[in-house]
Formats: sequence, C-alpha cells, structure tokens
Amino acid sequence: MTINRKWTATLAVLALATAVQGCTMVSSQATDDGHATNPDFPRADSAWPAGGTFPNVSELRSLNVGMTKDQLYALAGPPHFNEVNGTQEWDYLFNFRTGKHKSDVLRCQLKAVFDKDMQVGAYYWNLPACADLVTREPAGR
Repeated sequence: MTINRKWTATLAVLALATAVQGCTMVSSQATDDGHATNPDFPRADSAWPAGGTFPNVSELRSLNVGMTKDQLYALAGPPHFNEVNGTQEWDYLFNFRTGKHKSDVLRCQLKAVFDKDMQVGAYYWNLPACADLVTREPAGR
C-alpha cells in the first residue's frame, strides 16, 4: 500500500510539472485586441517538427487578421512550438526556398497573436525579409 501511494504521489508531481511546462512558453505580452507589445519568438531549435516546415507561400498570402484558430490551423497547420489550446499566441518556423540550390533557404518565424475572442489580431515576422517574401505579389501579375 505504501509503494502505491508513493507512485501515485510521484505521478501527480510529474503530471503537474508537465502541465506547468506546457504553460511556460514565450510570451509577447499580448493585449486584448490581439497585438503584442513586445513580439518575442521562441528558440528555433525547439520547434516541432525539428527544422520547421516548407509551407506553400501562396496559401500563406491568405493569412488575414480576424481568422479563428481553426482557420489558421487549416491554412498553416498546427503551431510548431507546443502551444496549448488556451494560449493567446501561436508560433511557426517556416523555410522558404530563395534560389536554385537546396541550400538557398530563408528560415523565418511567424507569430500569430489572438485577441480576447481568440481571433488573430496581428501577425509578426522575425525578419522583414520574411514578411516581404510572403506579402509581395507573385511575378507575372
């Protein structure tokens, strides 16, 4: 009986530690209207999947303020930094091919900040070149 109580107590402590760890994420001091007073990006080496993803740029051009979490999820996939449902910000690590060679890649982080109604209030890129790449019109238009 004593061993079972010790295991139960140990498991409870581990569960609590895991729950707290999931809540201790990078915070950008999000406001109620879905903006960040200090956009802060998580360390790129903590992304999952490791190294980020190669998104469809034309789909990312559809990102809009006012999108719900479900709409953002459908467009960009799940957030890459272990954000939980109740968080007010989602972070992504994207890779964009910029040249003819495989090594010609621009690594970018995108942060979506949600307002009090859990709709996107603002998007932030870690580098201006990333925002430029996604927002510029495709050639031939």
